[in-house]
Amino acid sequence: MRHSVPLFDRNGWFARLQEIADQPYPEELARAIIAKNHPILRKTISSWLNQLETAVRRDDPVVANLKVAKLLASYFDVLFAANQTTHPGEKRQLKLASDCCKTPLEMTEHVWSLLQAVYVADRELVVQRANKLLDGLDQLLLAEGWLDA
Repeated sequence: MRHSVPLFDRNGWFARLQEIADQPYPEELARAIIAKNHPILRKTISSWLNQLETAVRRDDPVVANLKVAKLLASYFDVLFAANQTTHPGEKRQLKLASDCCKTPLEMTEHVWSLLQAVYVADRELVVQRANKLLDGLDQLLLAEGWLDA
């Protein structure tokens, strides 16, 4: 909506909606998204990483793939919130995240290496690479003041 160009807006309805949407990203919203999604990446007993580790131990590649997808969804929720930018939705998240001003070092490479480990079914590498990806996010959040040390 923020970037749409109306072809016809007789009463200015769409223009008014765009004015409402064209606000700075609220810091409180970013903090709430990070507070909700960051712990479920790997800090809780039912975190995506713990569920991924369980799937890998059970030698269940279908569930491992699902858990990696869930982990990445929460990862990008946190990353876009930390950048105080609207979430683009499901499509092209990696490309759009790469265009953000603040990203973890080697984020794109870490995402690709995690996905490759899932598809070659390398049990040890999947968890290692997931941790490496999450380590980068944690470092960024600490550096930007979103997390306490």
